Amino acid sequence: MQINKTRAVLSPTMEFFTKALSPDFYNELEHEFDGFANHILLSQHSFNEDWGVWEKHPLGDEIVLLLSGEADLVTVQDREENTQHLAVQGDYVLIKKDTWHTARTTQPTSMLFITAGEGTVNEENPFS
Repeated sequence: MQINKTRAVLSPTMEFFTKALSPDFYNELEHEFDGFANHILLSQHSFNEDWGVWEKHPLGDEIVLLLSGEADLVTVQDREENTQHLAVQGDYVLIKKDTWHTARTTQPTSMLFITAGEGTVNEENPFS
C-alpha cells in the first residue's frame, strides 16, 4: 500500500483499518466510521503552493510531519499568527486541538498528518 493512495484509520479500540482515496473520501469516513468519533486518520498530502484554506480540529490534536520539501506551518491563537518553518525531513509540528492552522510553501512539499479529525472545520478566512 501507498499512503498517498490508501489512508490508515486508527479506531477507538486501537485497530487499524485502511481506506482507499476516493472523490468523496471524507464523507465516506464519516459514514463508515461512526462520524469519525474518537478515530485518528493517518494521511499524506503533497502540494506546491499555499493551502488557500485554514482548518481546525476541535476534538483533538494533530501532528504534521515533513516528508519532503519545505513549508511554513502557521497557527493562530488569540488572533496572533505563529509560524514554524519545516525545512528538514522529519521536522514536525504539534497542533493543539481547536487551533486554526494552514501551510504556506512555494515548492513541492509532502507532509504526513496524524489527525483526530472528528468535527474538522475548513474555512477560507475564519478571521474576517
